[in-house]
Amino acid sequence: SLVVDSVVPLQIDLVAGIGKNSQKAFEVTFAACAADATCAAKYPDSMSQLREVATALDEKPVTLDGYELKSRDFLKILFQLLYTPSGVAVVPLLIDKAASNDFTLFEKLSGGGRGGGGLSLGMHLSLHCAEEIPFTSAEIVAEEDATVFEELRAGFSGDYYLGYCEHWPVPPAPVTENDAITTTIPTLVFSGSFDPITPPAYADEILKGLSNAR
Repeated sequence: SLVVDSVVPLQIDLVAGIGKNSQKAFEVTFAACAADATCAAKYPDSMSQLREVATALDEKPVTLDGYELKSRDFLKILFQLLYTPSGVAVVPLLIDKAASNDFTLFEKLSGGGRGGGGLSLGMHLSLHCAEEIPFTSAEIVAEEDATVFEELRAGFSGDYYLGYCEHWPVPPAPVTENDAITTTIPTLVFSGSFDPITPPAYADEILKGLSNAR
């Protein structure tokens, strides 16, 4: 038997989907807030606030601890917070504070806008540049990103992988890398409701090839 968590179906274009999956994760977060009376009263329209803050930061970046914070940086740090329950819980608050030009708490969480560690970038790129980038293109990514709010597109898009992989010398994976998994092995698939990179929709997709799974 098999248990898998936070799946990416092989047939999915992960890089092209990053932008719309990111926006969807924020929409799910804000919907959860709207379903809670206290949260809804404090933060009634976080998406509008987020779009306004992104526009304002592009027009006039904020300096945090000597670091110039633009919308792309702000959005990517918020994106990282969606990976943990404690992070998700403060996203509406951070956006509301930023809408009032108060970045004090955001600066503490982000380390002055520089973000956190915990990721081996070399290993990360070795996988993505071999298994994802050879099977997508700038045109495909742009087409998928067109569904994302324009103000949020730069911060949510996965197009930066295209640039990274031009300079990361790994051979492409074989085309079978995109073949969907099929198996009769009893399988349990887990996904996080707020996960911005491997959303529940990916679990639904992989279940199509798993005849004995839930």
